[in-house]
Amino acid sequence: MPPLPLLVLALAAVLLVVFFAVRARRGPARMEADPAEGALDAWVRGQLAPMLAEKSPDTLDKTRVAQALRGDPDPDVVSALEEQVKEIELEFLRDAMGSGAEVVLRVRFEDGTEKTARVQRAASELPARVREDFEKKALSRSRTIWGFPWVRAVGGSAFL
Repeated sequence: MPPLPLLVLALAAVLLVVFFAVRARRGPARMEADPAEGALDAWVRGQLAPMLAEKSPDTLDKTRVAQALRGDPDPDVVSALEEQVKEIELEFLRDAMGSGAEVVLRVRFEDGTEKTARVQRAASELPARVREDFEKKALSRSRTIWGFPWVRAVGGSAFL
């Protein structure tokens, strides 16, 4: 066999081993569902539906937007939302006593406008990675991006 095909085959084998090693290392921790993430995701979807329907063309009503956010993506709704939404961010602001946080939902639109919603959550209701930021890293703020259901990996987290 010529040296080039052997080199390509060896490189492919190395990449395959690295892929499975990384996957095995990250897999179990990622696959465990965080109940706090699920509850927070439901709150975000509930807040987003009216916000996005208000900014959407007249053909999109709150019901169609809510269906898309629950994972039933209508191509017309998905296209409209992708065109108008720039970013959906969650910011967690730890309270002074450390017993919880204010969760701030910020929806930034392509036209430069922004809408916000806020809710108080106990520490036990915060996603594990946010609690970890507060406890181990001693942060008073934590931010994450929320991803539309149609851009998430199968079984993946809403929080990117």
